[in-house]
Amino acid sequence: MKKTERYPAGAVRLEGEADADGGWDGIVSHYLETGVLRKQTCYRAGVKCGREQVFRADGTLEQEIFYRDGLPSGAAVFYYPDGKKQREIFFEAGRILSSAEYKPDGLPDTSGQHFKSADI
Repeated sequence: MKKTERYPAGAVRLEGEADADGGWDGIVSHYLETGVLRKQTCYRAGVKCGREQVFRADGTLEQEIFYRDGLPSGAAVFYYPDGKKQREIFFEAGRILSSAEYKPDGLPDTSGQHFKSADI
């Protein structure tokens, strides 16, 4: 069944399919109060699974992360506004395995700056 949550002013905040218990099940779209799509997340029985994409207000892709059983698993990719990769973080069952940073020109950033899980 279709499920919609709204902001106090009435604009759609969340929209997607829900299972019989009311948990999200399928692609859920998250909107800003202005109506702009902010995020799309895949759920199964209320748990994140598959791809989640976060968009900037102008519609460009800001980040993409994959989930398995509610935990980040595989690659999480963060993008500069021009669409070039800014950062990649590789996860297994929610734990960071490795990460890579990229300069705005697309070349690897070897400055040694690394991110902790709290930074994502």
